[in-house]
Amino acid sequence: MMPNITKLIVGAIFSAALLPVQTEISFAQEPGIDTAYIRTLAEDISFNGVALIAKDGEIIEVDSYHRAGIPRGDHTVNTRFNVGSIGKVFTAVAIGQLVDSGAFKFDDSIRSYLPELPLSYQDIKVSHLLTHMSGVGNFFQPKYREAIYSFETLDDIMAIILSEPQDFKPGEKMQYSNSGFVILGALIERVSGLSYEDYIQRNIFDRAEMKETRFEVDALTATNYTQQTGQRRQRGSSSFTPDTTSPYVKGRTRRALPAGGTFSTAHDMYRFAMALVNHKLMSSETTKLMTSAKPGTVRVSPSSGKEVGYGYGFNISVGGARIGHGGGGPGINAELRIWPETKTVVVTLANLDPPIASVFADSIEGYLKDQNLDHSN
Repeated sequence: MMPNITKLIVGAIFSAALLPVQTEISFAQEPGIDTAYIRTLAEDISFNGVALIAKDGEIIEVDSYHRAGIPRGDHTVNTRFNVGSIGKVFTAVAIGQLVDSGAFKFDDSIRSYLPELPLSYQDIKVSHLLTHMSGVGNFFQPKYREAIYSFETLDDIMAIILSEPQDFKPGEKMQYSNSGFVILGALIERVSGLSYEDYIQRNIFDRAEMKETRFEVDALTATNYTQQTGQRRQRGSSSFTPDTTSPYVKGRTRRALPAGGTFSTAHDMYRFAMALVNHKLMSSETTKLMTSAKPGTVRVSPSSGKEVGYGYGFNISVGGARIGHGGGGPGINAELRIWPETKTVVVTLANLDPPIASVFADSIEGYLKDQNLDHSN
């Protein structure tokens, strides 16, 4: 059925009711961290990018790292990197905000708000899309590459998504779905009356004072360097070359999608983390609900080998102490890891192939734990 007019009005005015918050960046006076050792960790894996570490809500380390053979002047700590699927947390938080506003509920059918969807979508709940348990597939396929690169509105991507069959019944299992998050983006547009970009800009980036985050590539965006041709790694190659296969490269103006592809800095990712844990973006109740692992989502992390769960758009460590997300693709890898109770944050942004940023984040996390700087004990 169609959403009632009250819900539509609530969703449409929600962005106007959210005013910017102050998210000051502060630095610890006594870092208590061996920065030389962190640099050694970066050098050991030939990391190329930026890393930020914070604890107790204060930045204790932020630096840029450069791999031999890649132009040294290509990035600084202020450079924007493609954060890949970390962008899914922005979409998820937008959904949480609209739930807070009363526009809809997590257990509502997606067809209640997008009635043009096929009848087969009737049993898909908003929560199914947030947990990758909807059965909707993945529009990122080689046969759709040109269409994806040339899209103008979310409707263009939705047409691709709806041309593909569903893979399984909703709730049956977890299968990572970029398509599901595009559908969530369409829901945000329909209920709020704003474009996806406008909603996210007003209600997340502006509120968290993420002034350096963009939906499009610009001159301050890092060049992506890859060992891959398309999605295949060049065998025997030890060198990286600029990626020319992606829409998210310099010289093109393709914008991000609700499934990811936003361009941000380490400082802005920290600002987002602080706004999230300080409940400036969603109510504490909704934040807790979204950042707790859901049944059927526990799996083994490919980078750490440890079990992790999934909440509503967030990766969750077993026990729930750490939340966040990662992102990756040719010449793209990023990690955002947050310990809400201690306001510890690790951000690693790389313009190289995965899993380099994930490996670096694992190393930093291990160091913090060894030094008891994550306050986990």
